[in-house]
Amino acid sequence: TQEDNQLKLVLQAGLDQYTLRTTSIFPKSLSYFRSPTSLGGAAISGTTINTNYNMTASLVHSYFMDNGLSFTTQVGSFQQSFNRNTVITTATGLNGSQTNLDQSTNIGVQQIRRPQEDKGFFFQEEVNFQDKVIGTVGYRGDKSTNNGDADQFYYYPKVSLAINLHEFDFFPTTDVLSTVKPRVAYGESGRFSNFNDRFTSVGAQLIGGTSGLSPNNLRGNPDVGPERQKELEYGLDFGLLNNRIGVDVTFYTKKMVDVLLQQQFATSSGFTAQVGNAAKLRNDGIEIGINATVIQNSS
Repeated sequence: TQEDNQLKLVLQAGLDQYTLRTTSIFPKSLSYFRSPTSLGGAAISGTTINTNYNMTASLVHSYFMDNGLSFTTQVGSFQQSFNRNTVITTATGLNGSQTNLDQSTNIGVQQIRRPQEDKGFFFQEEVNFQDKVIGTVGYRGDKSTNNGDADQFYYYPKVSLAINLHEFDFFPTTDVLSTVKPRVAYGESGRFSNFNDRFTSVGAQLIGGTSGLSPNNLRGNPDVGPERQKELEYGLDFGLLNNRIGVDVTFYTKKMVDVLLQQQFATSSGFTAQVGNAAKLRNDGIEIGINATVIQNSS
């Protein structure tokens, strides 16, 4: 019947842009600039323009059965763009009390650009039986221009299960113990590599009066990929005194693989370092949360 099915199309978009301008002035009259061998005063001007946007489209289908069993299916895709452009101009050897950049002996310019494009898809299925048993299965695929292969997808699954024991007829609820919910979950996520990890950057050089470019010491890695985090957690939530006191206990094991690490590189290649997926980390722990409604008055 029509009441048993619901289908929604969800569209989301966002745009964030800001411009940051900074000015730093160190007049020649400062004591540590008076020496003829010093910079003779300095003026630094910086401008950063940062533009981010994101778009997400998803379909959400819900199906309800007469026995209290329901299914919620969600599938969609997303696109994100990040673009940062920073220009820093440094002028030294200021003339007299002047602070303008052009009223100086030497001018240096530095520009840093960080473009990034991320795309992906996601899928999730949630099954709910009368709020007694709730299970979720999900899958996500991401790709980014920051990875060595910008067209390669990396996949991240997730699954969870929770049981509200207090919703079953056999559970003896009392004023002291109101709710009990054991739960377990496993999920994976990733962090993209940095913009300059896949590229070999170059710097300006002046040799024999001719301007040119030469590679820097950090070698780009065409095989670099994202870090991956895998976490398994299980715990127990319970409420006391008609849920006026809630206690959450969670045990977790978190593993990080393909951790991005700057490694030494053979100097015979002309470089000294390279960023690669070269480390592993593991954390085990416990989290305990307690919340309480100390005073509650009816209005």
